[in-house]
Amino acid sequence: MILSGIAASQAAEQRCGQLGANCICSEPLQMTGFSSINNAWQNPNDTAGLECGTEVPGGAITRANASDLLGSTDATALGRLPLGSSVQRFLATRPGVSGTLFIGGSHNTSNLGSAYNARMAMRVYVYHSPDYNFRDETPPCHSKFLQGSVGSWHVENAFGDVSMYQFTNPNWGPSTAFPRDCCWAIPGRVGPTFRHEDWKGHWFRVEEIVTNRSGPGVRHLLYMKDVTRGVTPLWNNGAETLIMDWYGTASGPDPWDASFNTRIVSSPSQIPMDLNFYREVSSGGGACNGWRGASHIMYAGWNTDAGQRIGAAVEVEGGGADPAQPQAPRNLRIPEH
Repeated sequence: MILSGIAASQAAEQRCGQLGANCICSEPLQMTGFSSINNAWQNPNDTAGLECGTEVPGGAITRANASDLLGSTDATALGRLPLGSSVQRFLATRPGVSGTLFIGGSHNTSNLGSAYNARMAMRVYVYHSPDYNFRDETPPCHSKFLQGSVGSWHVENAFGDVSMYQFTNPNWGPSTAFPRDCCWAIPGRVGPTFRHEDWKGHWFRVEEIVTNRSGPGVRHLLYMKDVTRGVTPLWNNGAETLIMDWYGTASGPDPWDASFNTRIVSSPSQIPMDLNFYREVSSGGGACNGWRGASHIMYAGWNTDAGQRIGAAVEVEGGGADPAQPQAPRNLRIPEH
């Protein structure tokens, strides 16, 4: 049972406890308020211990003005969570909020050194309000989706479908392929394209994984699952879909083929992505319509690459949610910081 106020949760979610030392940080985002860190980062008040941080400890949210954020109880959004959900509130922006907004645990993961070099993951639930507008709607509102903290690269959904942007870093290799710039196709794309309506009023479980973080053979994978109740879910009745796989192919002058995949290197090592909820009106002034929400973000790492997953949050998807998907914890260790 979730209680009101700061006592709602003084611990990470259940899955974090199951993963033991492999759970790096967890933010259920059941907050009723925020404490500001240097007027630049916000710490949700629902957790103590294993808190995430985008750039500083405990600052899970990069946003200067906490009044732009809500512990939302929006009835439509809560009503579209899966049957059995115990979520009573979630992180959301006020309608029309634009500008910088990161949510995640890059600070936690970037301080791991060589720990968990084999495999790391980030999992979160994301919602777009029914009146959310994209760059080719009115007003034209640009938006990002995920942020790669090493290399300043993004996965965007500005036009509805997902693409890679500003894929640049001089410390990535091979040199024949990097740096890359806007707007590259998602490597290894196997799922259908997104339309505007696919996002609006839907909850998605998002899990982003990076393996062999230094390379050769750095690999990012992005899985998504439509968990929305009361609407027709995407992708074969809501089946999880692989949206991005660096061991796939992408368009461009340098073919992204199997030979190239195994040669990708990164210094510093790649880490899982954060949510990037940046928005801006592209032209004509005015304010963006709608808002986005997030719930139950978690980061985990392993010392082997054996297909481990964070998987579903029982608090979001109920007790029967994909029970066989996440593998049992293995190679437990407490990383040195």
